[in-house]
Amino acid sequence: MSAPARNAVLSLAAALAAALAATLAAARVEARTGLWFEAGPALGGIALDADLADYRWDTGASTLWGGRVLAGRGPFALGLSGWRSGTTQDTGLPGDPAPLAVSVSALSLTGLVRVARPLGCELRLGGQAGRLHAGWEPGSLVVDTGQGAPVEVVFADIDEWCVGLVAEIQRDLGRGLVTTVQADWSSFALDTAHRRGDEIVQERERFSAWAARVQVGWRWSR
Repeated sequence: MSAPARNAVLSLAAALAAALAATLAAARVEARTGLWFEAGPALGGIALDADLADYRWDTGASTLWGGRVLAGRGPFALGLSGWRSGTTQDTGLPGDPAPLAVSVSALSLTGLVRVARPLGCELRLGGQAGRLHAGWEPGSLVVDTGQGAPVEVVFADIDEWCVGLVAEIQRDLGRGLVTTVQADWSSFALDTAHRRGDEIVQERERFSAWAARVQVGWRWSR
């Protein structure tokens, strides 16, 4: 790296460090103010990892609904968020039965910090961690293999840990109402089985989901 370029990078790093220090100092002062609370429903959409299509999941965008409750002090907030959605999964079983309905939901602990106030709005960034649940309907199928007695195939519910990142922008509507546009990415692992040559390979694979939603909530303070 040339000397001018190195100096430019160092100057930019110093400016960013100064801006971050100023932001944290202001946040510490504001954090000494009173508590505030926020709650409301949300509606949006979710897209599952395209790699799930290898296991016959429908990974197209689907409707998502849920809600969130937050408690905060100054620019910092902590709360619970939940959502529920659905998709379908083909079985690939003999007789080509109808696709199974798959319900997917999650409940997560969410932490946020306000990082900017553009155009009278609040920009927040944060993370989340919780549990993801998936269930199938029907939960079992009886399959006639054509070789002996029918076989019952069971589709057991699964529960897995999920983690992710959150970004959102919020606007105060007045009279205690706020509207928030949220986007998040989450990651989770599933036990999978697939054919590789003449063998059935069982693995634990990690998948992702991307969601966007709009929330109208109520905010009040003490």
